[in-house]
Amino acid sequence: MGARHFVNEELPRIRWANPLLEIAVHKVPKTREESWAPQATVEFEDGRTSTLDMSNKWSTTIAKELMNLAGGDPWEAYKSAALAAGHPILPGEEKERLAEVTKRHKANTAKSASPQELEEQVQKMLNSPSRPKMGAAAILP
Repeated sequence: MGARHFVNEELPRIRWANPLLEIAVHKVPKTREESWAPQATVEFEDGRTSTLDMSNKWSTTIAKELMNLAGGDPWEAYKSAALAAGHPILPGEEKERLAEVTKRHKANTAKSASPQELEEQVQKMLNSPSRPKMGAAAILP
């Protein structure tokens, strides 16, 4: 996750696909007292610049944001074709989705009920008039 993975994984792909593109990476050392977020500055041929915030983002998210900013019509065509075929837009994107689902599941699990609340829920289920009276499943103490 993050800027380092973007530089190591996604940037070489961008360089390979765009050999004439000038890419410069400045790794600035940071002390413990400093607090700053990683960012990418994109300079266009017409002199415009745009800054991408890279903090707390997956490398694939950073790559998609960069391509949405500077990819143009070829990127839009690729994106449409990938989505139409049911493929992820970028390799590794499925890991990002899985991590988000896992993160949400952990957050929901962390908010689990107390043992007393669970016992009340079980009793409510057992005493429910709509509960089937037979079947293979059983709730054991």
